[in-house]
Amino acid sequence: MRASKTIAVLIILFATYLLFIKNSLGNEIIEANEILPEGWKIKSIYIEDFPYGYLQQKDHDGIHIYLAGTTEVEDKGNLKTTESISLWLMPLEYKGEPVPQPGTPEMAARFIGKTTKYKLFAKATYKIPTWQNWKDDLIKYYKISNEDKRQIVLEMIDRKAMRDTMPEPKVITFEEYIKTKDKYILKMRNYKPGYALTYEEKSGDKPGGYWLTLESFDDKWVWIADLRQYKSKGWDWIGRFQIERNSQVDEEFQINSIIKARSQIIGGVRYGMPVGEVISMKGEPKEINVHQEGGSADLIYDDVIVSVRQWVQRNNTTGRVIGVKPIKN
Repeated sequence: MRASKTIAVLIILFATYLLFIKNSLGNEIIEANEILPEGWKIKSIYIEDFPYGYLQQKDHDGIHIYLAGTTEVEDKGNLKTTESISLWLMPLEYKGEPVPQPGTPEMAARFIGKTTKYKLFAKATYKIPTWQNWKDDLIKYYKISNEDKRQIVLEMIDRKAMRDTMPEPKVITFEEYIKTKDKYILKMRNYKPGYALTYEEKSGDKPGGYWLTLESFDDKWVWIADLRQYKSKGWDWIGRFQIERNSQVDEEFQINSIIKARSQIIGGVRYGMPVGEVISMKGEPKEINVHQEGGSADLIYDDVIVSVRQWVQRNNTTGRVIGVKPIKN
């Protein structure tokens, strides 16, 4: 009898704790069943957890919700498993620093976005046949804003492999960035101010390239990418940094020069213009130089060369302009 009473008390305490979590982080966490496809369910909820592939942060643990589907799939190692998604709802104060190693683990959780209450991370099986739009559904359900006023400088982050493994940035001071920069400079034999921060260092028998560069910026912040090249066109994230803008930061990264260059209209074309708008205005290009990387090309007109990304040749309405150069006769 005493054991039964003890178990009953524990169940009540646990239910009370879940109710506290529900009230403090929002009903949508526990009631996420509302958006699940038929057959899917919340299989388990773990408290005081943190995203796979990221460091635990003291006093900033979150909730791990494990969602399970119904279909058997193969993972990247050809092992049988059931389609599933793990969600982590973390406090806004959680920094999301990746596990310290060369690059972020391939199967680490992805940062989906943040709301007014928490940051959302997710990790899914390699294939999810019965819920292919899971990410869009979660963004809509948790009311995550996709509005992003950042200007991208490192254009290759639009690659799926780069986006899928992109770590949450670590907020640092400008002085801390300079220390990282100085480490690069020490390994660059011919460094000169203004040069790209790159160097090569052998890993076994093969040289590996390292790159510290401006990734993007908005009205308040700059984001810096720290990357390692392991093969041609193949890069791993070492980390990302986020620095608050001021006059010193703007001068270091030539922010005003970038803004000025992108505001120019050359041959009627400006940075960020949709490719469809360019072709509607200027007609079909007389020549197209397709780059090795998919979706990247130069559209050559009589007066300008228009560099584009995310472009599909058979559908000229796709893609955007990332650069315009006048043709000198």
